[in-house]
Amino acid sequence: DDYKNAVEKISFAKTMAKYLPKSIRNLEIFVEINWDLLTKDLPNLENISTVFLSSSDTLEFLKALKNNLRNNKIRRLCTDLYNVNCDIIADTFKFILRNYFLTLEELCIAFYLWIDSAFVFSLTDIDMEPLTRMKRFSFNGIVVDTTLSLYVLQVLKLMPNLEELDLSFCLPNEDLNWTVESISNRLAENLPKSIRKLAIRPNDIFEGSLEIITASLPNLEILNNPI
Repeated sequence: DDYKNAVEKISFAKTMAKYLPKSIRNLEIFVEINWDLLTKDLPNLENISTVFLSSSDTLEFLKALKNNLRNNKIRRLCTDLYNVNCDIIADTFKFILRNYFLTLEELCIAFYLWIDSAFVFSLTDIDMEPLTRMKRFSFNGIVVDTTLSLYVLQVLKLMPNLEELDLSFCLPNEDLNWTVESISNRLAENLPKSIRKLAIRPNDIFEGSLEIITASLPNLEILNNPI
């Protein structure tokens, strides 16, 4: 089955690569595919929306970023993550943050898997540059009983021109009040003043903390309307 799937991914990628025009800027792929073959000759590709269903699929994408897309100006990356190894996810996003910080304007990530603290620690060793072009950031499925949420909130400091932010937390039942207070205070400290649209979910749980979170956001226009 694995061999058959690999052959199908290669065949599909070769067929697509044959007919895709070099001028293409936007690409949406929601099936497993051989990314290395698909992106052999797409010098203008800027915006990618996709889903990663396996570790091998994600590794193919990382290989494409390192080889075929290394000189592309990636502006938008939106992805849903399912059955992917945490170390591979960390390697992929470390590469993205290190190599596309000059062009990245939008990053949307949704987790449908368990993330352990090792993932966070593997990310925190990045000596990152400010993401000065970043305007839109969506991070959904943050598991709060790891340190992932604290890392994400820390990364917000690197986005001085961020305008739209959508965060969705998976909150533990124990110490819920303490967790909400901790996240709210960290958000109040780290949110860029440039934010115009903000969504913090679950809405009902964070409702009582919105005044604290938004106190230093003079440009806020839309609140708790998911981006």
